[in-house]
Amino acid sequence: MFTVAKGGEELAGIEPKGAGRGEKKIQRKTEIVLTHRIGDTNETIMKIELDRKGLEILVKGSEPFYSEFGNPLIRKAGHEYSDQYGQTNWRNLSALTDEELYEVYLICRNSWKPNKR
Repeated sequence: MFTVAKGGEELAGIEPKGAGRGEKKIQRKTEIVLTHRIGDTNETIMKIELDRKGLEILVKGSEPFYSEFGNPLIRKAGHEYSDQYGQTNWRNLSALTDEELYEVYLICRNSWKPNKR
């Protein structure tokens, strides 16, 4: 089971290319926690910290099952699928928040579960 930390922690001090002196870009990171249920408690197995680019790469490596093509969040992300080439493209990930990006990933992942089809 994966969970995502709400909000994210700020990382300051990364100066973007072309930025004026003293201008700092704030980057956020999202924590994804893999847990395993043992009895009545969840035991943390692994924590993964992803910045915005990491979340986008996670989504780009995913694709929804056909039943989710009409999902409003999938459509907002600019999902395109080519039957001819069997290829998925995401053309509007920048319009989503970090939480929405993670939700798109979960929709894609869960859409392939046998009980969802």
